[in-house]
Amino acid sequence: MLRVKDVMSREVRTVQRNDQLGVADKLMKDERIRHLPVIDESGDVCAVVSQRVQGTGCGGQVFQYELSSSARKVELLILSVAGRRIASIDLPGQAGYNVFCWDGRDSQGHSAATGVYFYRIKATDPTGRTLTRDGRMIRSR
Repeated sequence: MLRVKDVMSREVRTVQRNDQLGVADKLMKDERIRHLPVIDESGDVCAVVSQRVQGTGCGGQVFQYELSSSARKVELLILSVAGRRIASIDLPGQAGYNVFCWDGRDSQGHSAATGVYFYRIKATDPTGRTLTRDGRMIRSR
C-alpha cells in the first residue's frame, strides 16, 4: 500500500502569505512542484498554491500573465471556435504577476455556453510596442 511519506518531498518548500504570486509560480516551475504550502507569520499553513489557480471565489476561468514593465493597455479577447467575439475585457497593466478571473459572461452580460474558446491577451507598452499571446480553453459549469 502506498503511503503519503512514499510520495512526499523530503525538503518541503513554502512561500509566505505576503509573497507575490510570481515568486510562487517561479518556484513551482523551477522545482517542478505542483502544490506549494503558504505559511502565515506564525509558521502555520494557511493555504496551498496550486498550478490550477481556479477555485474559491472565481467561479470562472483564471488568466495569469506577467508583465516585465507596466503596460499602457492590456486587453483580453475571447472568441468562439467560429471566430465570433464573445468578450473584450480591459485588464490591469501593472508590472509583475497579474491574475484575472473571467466570470464566463459575454459582452452583453449573458453567460457563455459550455465549450471550447480561443483567447488572445494583447499588451501595449508606453512606447506603443505590442505583444500578443494566444491560447485556447474549455469552459465548463
